[in-house]
Amino acid sequence: MRNTLRMDSATDRRVLEGPQMEVQLTVSGADTVDQVASLFSWLTDEPGLRGRVRIVEPVRAEDDLGALSDTLMVLLGSGGVGAALASALRAWLQRRSVDVTITLKSKEKSIQVRADRAKDAESTLRQLRQFLDEADGE
Repeated sequence: MRNTLRMDSATDRRVLEGPQMEVQLTVSGADTVDQVASLFSWLTDEPGLRGRVRIVEPVRAEDDLGALSDTLMVLLGSGGVGAALASALRAWLQRRSVDVTITLKSKEKSIQVRADRAKDAESTLRQLRQFLDEADGE
């Protein structure tokens, strides 16, 4: 089945229909809250990812004063979204000056990428693309 784009009359927004998959991105390390905000901003500024990234609200206990999220969800599909995500993550990680790790998780697979390892840009990009290609086939 191919992806198609249609207008949703209820929300007046474009909706992508077809085979899609979500990838969860969890950020850990120094300044997690700031790093999640930075990553969200970075990804939503990417033309190929606009409208596909959201912050996952954490499950809160009744007496919790409001935990902040460390997780983003990205909706993948056809049209080079996986390649756009891999390139954007590599570029974002390369610009980190603090120790940050991103765990990418699909239905059955997960991978961790660290900011210090992103200095080897080609290896990081290859690793991310392989994960996203395999995850897309699930």
